[in-house]
Amino acid sequence: MNHIAFYKDQTILASYSDQKEAEILDFKTRKLEITLEGHNDYGFCLDWHPNGTYLVTGNQDTTARVWDLRNPKQSVHVLQGEIGAIYTVKYSHDGSYLALGEAIEFVSIFNPEDSKKLFIGVNIKDFDGIFEFQQRNKEKSIFQLKTRSHDDSYLILMG
Repeated sequence: MNHIAFYKDQTILASYSDQKEAEILDFKTRKLEITLEGHNDYGFCLDWHPNGTYLVTGNQDTTARVWDLRNPKQSVHVLQGEIGAIYTVKYSHDGSYLALGEAIEFVSIFNPEDSKKLFIGVNIKDFDGIFEFQQRNKEKSIFQLKTRSHDDSYLILMG
């Protein structure tokens, strides 16, 4: 077993292990309720959206999938990793952000509504620094890109 998580009311349990499918169990009846199929390799992690309708799974196939449990036949978003396997996933407390952690300290933060990437952080010697991508004005498509190097100097690019 690689990851298990109760939903808030502690009646539903999500589990992910060394298999392609994540499973949703009714904890009271001890019965398998839903099997989530779509990944191509072993599963590592999962997290509940605060509203309990969505679940995200992270996998060795370098993707995270967002599932709408009202219609679990297929994932609603497939979020591609940048470098490798997705080892950790976490929704923010209000569900407005979704963070994915990859094998070599690479973090991406997404808007879960449209699956757009908002932030990339790297903490490895070969890619030294923090990279931030932020949409500053939705109507004018003004973007800001910042990078911080190991000596804390900043390079800011606007476009």
